[in-house]
Amino acid sequence: MHIVIPDDYQNVIRTLDCFARLRDSGHSVEVFNDAESDPQRLAERFADADALVLTRERTRIEEALLAHLPRLRLISQTGKIAAHLDLDACTRHGVAVAEGRGSPVAPAELAWALILNARRQLLPAIAAFYEGRWQTNLGERLAGLTLGIWGYGKIGQRLARYAQAFEMPVLVWGSEASRQAAVAHGHRAAASREAFFAAADVLSLNLRLAPATRHIVGFDDLARMKPDALLVNISRAELIAPGALLRALDAGRPGFAALDVFEQEPILDPGHPLLNHPRLLCTPHLGYVEKHGYELYFGDAFDNLLAFFAGEPRNLANPQVLAGH
Repeated sequence: MHIVIPDDYQNVIRTLDCFARLRDSGHSVEVFNDAESDPQRLAERFADADALVLTRERTRIEEALLAHLPRLRLISQTGKIAAHLDLDACTRHGVAVAEGRGSPVAPAELAWALILNARRQLLPAIAAFYEGRWQTNLGERLAGLTLGIWGYGKIGQRLARYAQAFEMPVLVWGSEASRQAAVAHGHRAAASREAFFAAADVLSLNLRLAPATRHIVGFDDLARMKPDALLVNISRAELIAPGALLRALDAGRPGFAALDVFEQEPILDPGHPLLNHPRLLCTPHLGYVEKHGYELYFGDAFDNLLAFFAGEPRNLANPQVLAGH
């Protein structure tokens, strides 16, 4: 079988320990290291593929593309399926979709790194130091500040534990189940969405992107934040209404933001407005991009692929597709 792996931006997949399973399987493997989104180019690249291994949500799989891939039998997804993949269209075209596990560890650690970096203003201090200037700014501590968490799932709960170590009280907003869980863990649940945005000194968005959460955070929400508050988004850029964050920062509330996710990725233009705002810290979607996480995600994806072509399909999101084979 011919396996295609697109969007290996860092050219690291072949260096993973788990890649040996695929390399030694007897299947041919082709890896692309650029970021290609043009449907026609993707159709050309995937034309001979029996299977695709997708890196999270980097490649969009839609009806128009699938129509040009009659040979494709399997998409092996790293992590969970999200909005980048049209599962119904895959089923109609007879393409099985296998999914793996996620992990909250690396994303939560990245969020905390952003929080520490943004509050202590490490990036400008380090940049100035390397330019020959000593102690050019004044950061702030975390102890005593309120950490607001919207979405008390696996990542949110891990952030809450980090906050306790840093002597930060935790305030949670989200579904009724999330708020009840937060209270059961000894934290506070916000009385209202408005109170949540107004009270948080550091506010982390940890929601899944779904029709109900797309653009759920608007300018009015951000305008309720304190002028020295920090907004952190490592989840999905589309949780925030288009243009709302830059408008809010320019209006002075919140005072700062840290982002790991963007509506269009990758961003390759150094002149992008988000990269040049003085009160924004941006990282290039590194939340899940970590060696141990990659070993987990790609290990699952390769195992699911090998099982499928050995006649033992597992972890299929659309098992009904097998009836057509």
